[in-house]
Amino acid sequence: QSLFNQIDSSGSGSITKSDLESAVTTAGGSKKAADALWSRLDPNNTGNVNAQQFIQNLSPPGFQQDTST
Repeated sequence: QSLFNQIDSSGSGSITKSDLESAVTTAGGSKKAADALWSRLDPNNTGNVNAQQFIQNLSPPGFQQDTST
């Protein structure tokens, strides 16, 4: 199971800031760390992030994700 799917516990196809905060704090991280990560995942402040945005915003520059599967 992918990290995105683990965070998207409802299976909706997108995650919210609350979903991310819950996952990060459950894993031992802080709410502050989750908020910093959310800022990177959702730079336009839309309120949710889908799997494609999750991968794009966490990938290093120049990284090409194989989406053919």
